[in-house]
Amino acid sequence: MNAQIIKIKAAAMNCVFGKALTWVAVVWAIMLGSVVYAHCQVPCGIYDDHARIDMIAEHITTIEKAMKTIETLSAEEKPNMNQLVRWVNNKDLHADELSDIVTYYFMAQRLKPPSEGDAQAHEQYIKQLTLLHKMIVYSMKAKQTTDLDNVVKLRALLAEFHDVYSNQAALANKGVQTMQQRTITMKGSPLNLTGTDVKVGQRAPDFEATANDLSAVKLSAFQGKTLVILSVPSLDTSVCQKEARTFNERATSLGDDVVVLAVSMDLPFAQGRWCSAEGIKNVQTLSDHRSAAFGNAYGVLIEGLRLLARVVFVVDKEGVVRYKETVSELTHEPDYEAALKAVKEVTK
Repeated sequence: MNAQIIKIKAAAMNCVFGKALTWVAVVWAIMLGSVVYAHCQVPCGIYDDHARIDMIAEHITTIEKAMKTIETLSAEEKPNMNQLVRWVNNKDLHADELSDIVTYYFMAQRLKPPSEGDAQAHEQYIKQLTLLHKMIVYSMKAKQTTDLDNVVKLRALLAEFHDVYSNQAALANKGVQTMQQRTITMKGSPLNLTGTDVKVGQRAPDFEATANDLSAVKLSAFQGKTLVILSVPSLDTSVCQKEARTFNERATSLGDDVVVLAVSMDLPFAQGRWCSAEGIKNVQTLSDHRSAAFGNAYGVLIEGLRLLARVVFVVDKEGVVRYKETVSELTHEPDYEAALKAVKEVTK
């Protein structure tokens, strides 16, 4: 609690209740303020790792928005200095809050030093600490500049930390409560999904994938377009081929402002050969094989298989995810009509 506010309240209470009661009230106010501030470090056993991951993701999205707004305002002939200051402060605030979660929640409470002699646990521990430290460094860099590369790096680090931290085998019996696993099935057998779970209403994370000609393509290259992003396991499978053909046919009725992207772990050469053979012209294929940047950023990477789950995203012109379908059984097709309906709703 602000010291000046406490003094003002103390003076008011002094007039009514006398000095003794006033100082009791002041002490309680200070204690309550400290309890509220330090609550997250009280070993009460109430933890929600998944929620903290989501909070960090939201802070990164807000930092990104602040950076873009600052750049836009700065480019104006007569910048609104009041708005500029507000957005700079907003960016700094969310960078600090991101660092606080990393420091006071994960590093101070959730990561436990491994037992002596447990080399595997020690390696995991160092890997987690390294990722968290890098997140603190890039949150600091985000305060210093409006370079969006820092946002990209923060998202990649968060996705990698999520993957490492939620590894059940590495964390077993280490006294660490793991995050809730997201699962799908393949012919009935469960598969875990890793990476940051992107939800409807969140800003679509930027990522870099490889086009058929081996050029690097970022999601930001499609700014101002409505996007249908198809995450598919492999275009070598009949279900994925049918899905791509269906969206290729239906894309002609969606308009020039709608772009359909199909992302898989297939090599760019294989994607290009299939598109040429099938006459696919309305779906742009992208390969995530190099770094799994898309799979990690969108939470669709299948643990242990290095394949992508079957998920359909619809992203509006402002870059916000407006529709998402995660197909629960990998061998099933998505709901085409629901996805196309969502596209039409956001392009009205």
